[in-house]
Amino acid sequence: MDGSQVDRTCSQCGARLEDDASDLCLACAVGAADAQVESAPSVPEPAERRLRGIPTAVLYAICLVCLAIIAWRGPAFVQSMQPQHPIRTGVYTTAGQCDACVANLWVFSAAVMDGSELPAQRLTCPATGEPYVVTGSADGTVVSCPNPEEHGLSSLTVGGGVQIPEARR
Repeated sequence: MDGSQVDRTCSQCGARLEDDASDLCLACAVGAADAQVESAPSVPEPAERRLRGIPTAVLYAICLVCLAIIAWRGPAFVQSMQPQHPIRTGVYTTAGQCDACVANLWVFSAAVMDGSELPAQRLTCPATGEPYVVTGSADGTVVSCPNPEEHGLSSLTVGGGVQIPEARR
């Protein structure tokens, strides 16, 4: 062996080193690296530890407030999902019997939109007691009040492409 080259040995196991880069042999270096690596926890942290700072009473209070808001706003939400039909639009002031007649025409309008059978024989004009006039046209079925003059109008109809009861003076 050459005098300029001194045999070096591993500082842990005493094995002969092949290079001058380290004081440890390859097996000892791998073992030291494995010892330094921290093992990650394999089980997630339980919920009790995650919510440790929040008292249980506060969590129950938050749930109760949420339920109270749902109970308070729930009926308004359900009502907003229902189809809303105005009794009348426009500037006409009508009597109670005219409003009832318009409400009956809304029943006919719903039947025309659904494509179901028209309830012509069941519903009558509240002012005269006569059944509504049902006529077919190119635009579709038209249902009219038999005596719109009793309501102070020239016509009170629904259908014919218009889904809203229409009153004319």
